[in-house]
Amino acid sequence: MGINGYQLYLTPNRVGEAGSTYFGSNVQLKILKHEQELQTIGKLVGIKELRNAIPKHCFKPSIRNSLLWICHDIILAITLASLAYRFIPQVETPILRYATWAAYGWLEGLVFTGIWVCQVL
Repeated sequence: MGINGYQLYLTPNRVGEAGSTYFGSNVQLKILKHEQELQTIGKLVGIKELRNAIPKHCFKPSIRNSLLWICHDIILAITLASLAYRFIPQVETPILRYATWAAYGWLEGLVFTGIWVCQVL
């Protein structure tokens, strides 16, 4: 089940069908609502229909909300770093310690990606 009864599908196009090109392969986005509308699977959805389906307030930038999210992400990054540098060196098995550092790097990368996305928007 998707959001509010809608389901999104990305399916490959057949040769000769219209669709969006993504890295050289044809892909089409299909939006379906409920099981009764599964018969409309052949209908293509354009950017205009997709933008109209998203509420208008989602396209209005908010400096206040952006700053709150940046502060949230910076605090999270500092917290993760302090926990990592405090507890990971205490792991005695080298393989577990390396795996824990790798997991920390992955999590910190997610947080810094959030900071980067907020800066771009």
